[in-house]
Amino acid sequence: MVLEQAAGKAPEPLSAAQDRRVKTGGDLRKLLLKRPSGARDAVYTPGSDGWMSLAEYAGQFTEPDAAFSDLVADEFRRAAVTSWRVGSTYSVEIRLVQYRSEENGSAAATAVKEAVYWADQESGSSRVLPDTGGGMV
Repeated sequence: MVLEQAAGKAPEPLSAAQDRRVKTGGDLRKLLLKRPSGARDAVYTPGSDGWMSLAEYAGQFTEPDAAFSDLVADEFRRAAVTSWRVGSTYSVEIRLVQYRSEENGSAAATAVKEAVYWADQESGSSRVLPDTGGGMV
């Protein structure tokens, strides 16, 4: 069945103030902190070109399979990441994660849940570096 196109003029596009997608669809990488002067490239940065896929982000959790399912249920949209090293003493990694909140409004609850999870992780804990045969970072 083919429907006829409605007659008349199409509605005007929404203004930026009215369009939620304009407010939430920008480049998250621009919101990340800039690397300070003197900082060097990190040994390992997850993702590609400042973005982490759902699978890459879930892989950072202690139980990746469960995290993947939770992230899907919580309407994960995308994650931006940046990292650097300062001297030989510490590394910095920043992740900015965005969720859809169209269906169940869970974005705020998920942010709180993840903040508690990451706060409970040991500082300086190591993780397996993918494709290195057990190398740690």
